[in-house]
Amino acid sequence: MKTFLVALACAGALALSAGTASAASKATECDAYATHVANQQANVGGQTAGLAIFGALAGAGIGAATGGNVGTSAAIGAGVGGVTGFAVGSAEWNRVRDAAFADCMGGGNTHQVVQQGQYEPWTDEWFAYCEDRYQSFTPSDGTFQPLGGVPRKLCR
Repeated sequence: MKTFLVALACAGALALSAGTASAASKATECDAYATHVANQQANVGGQTAGLAIFGALAGAGIGAATGGNVGTSAAIGAGVGGVTGFAVGSAEWNRVRDAAFADCMGGGNTHQVVQQGQYEPWTDEWFAYCEDRYQSFTPSDGTFQPLGGVPRKLCR
């Protein structure tokens, strides 16, 4: 009886660790997916550059209007605009990433875990394969448009 209880406890511990490993694997997969979605949808560099240019122009205008040094005013404006743009872009990237991660972990429609095919979904190899294979591949949701007008399908 004692041996049976020890064996039962070991089996329970093994099942629990397998569930934990599976959850960790899904979290890793969802992390890769969410990071890719955020990189595709949130334009941190564009926000930073755009607001830096705006800041430089505004600074130059203020410098010229007040009789100050236009170059120094433009440089200060570019710095303030660039920092602001980076903050805005980073916040957007985090928002998109967090939403994609939560959707993936919750089993939402934009991410379907598929264990078929040559590559594991949402890995760099999978993205490269799908982009090479399907001209209509959309990296943000992992789908492509098949011929014949049928609904979009997840690349496999």
